[in-house]
Amino acid sequence: MTDTHWSKKYRTPPLEEIQRVGADNWEVFKRQAEVIEPVISSHLKSEFGFWPWSKPRKVLDFGCGIGRVALKMHAEKNWPTHGCDVNRIGAAYLQRQIPEIQVFHTEYDPPLPFEAQTFDAVYSVSVWTHMPEDAQDRWLKEMARILKPGGLALITTSGYKALETRRKRGDPGWTDIKDEDLKERGFIYMEYERFRARKTTDYPGITDSYGLTAHDDDYIRRHWGEFLDVRAIKRGVISNVQDLVICTARNVH
Repeated sequence: MTDTHWSKKYRTPPLEEIQRVGADNWEVFKRQAEVIEPVISSHLKSEFGFWPWSKPRKVLDFGCGIGRVALKMHAEKNWPTHGCDVNRIGAAYLQRQIPEIQVFHTEYDPPLPFEAQTFDAVYSVSVWTHMPEDAQDRWLKEMARILKPGGLALITTSGYKALETRRKRGDPGWTDIKDEDLKERGFIYMEYERFRARKTTDYPGITDSYGLTAHDDDYIRRHWGEFLDVRAIKRGVISNVQDLVICTARNVH
């Protein structure tokens, strides 16, 4: 199915919402979807045997926004079944475009409006790349709660590929961060200066700190392992920048 075919199902989102997720326009947004969605879908297939499904499965897009992953995925595979985001406008847009799924506007902190052990899988793109450590821990615990035993969590992170990209771009605060620094510290977080100054409306629904993160593989295995079983870390599989962490929920939360 071509890009034109799946995108024709939907109304173009407001330009402000498109730019909020780092795309200049609708065409760039669609190209991003063409890169990101197949990675998530292929890992749902290869890591958890979701293809074909012998029974209905529940899949949550956590931090769905206006559907950079969900729009294409649902047009082609009828996933996800649920979405949630702190951005009320983004969540409302996605609900209008895919009325047969359930999309929730949620708070910056847990809990989510779901019973324990609701989902077979959760995927989350470009969320853990922006939250401070304490917020990450709270949400990792919540992922463990809402997943069924053995349920799959696919979470993107910023590791050494992203660190290299930030140095090359000259991102403020990141140009002097070496790979050795991340290896030693395990986790690095820098809050956005414009967020700290509260001089922007770029982050609707974000009520606490927000910025850029970097994760070391060993840190993820050790620290995230307190909440979920870390099965694999695939470096740079999202646009040769973001990593994909593949986790499963334990039988006992």
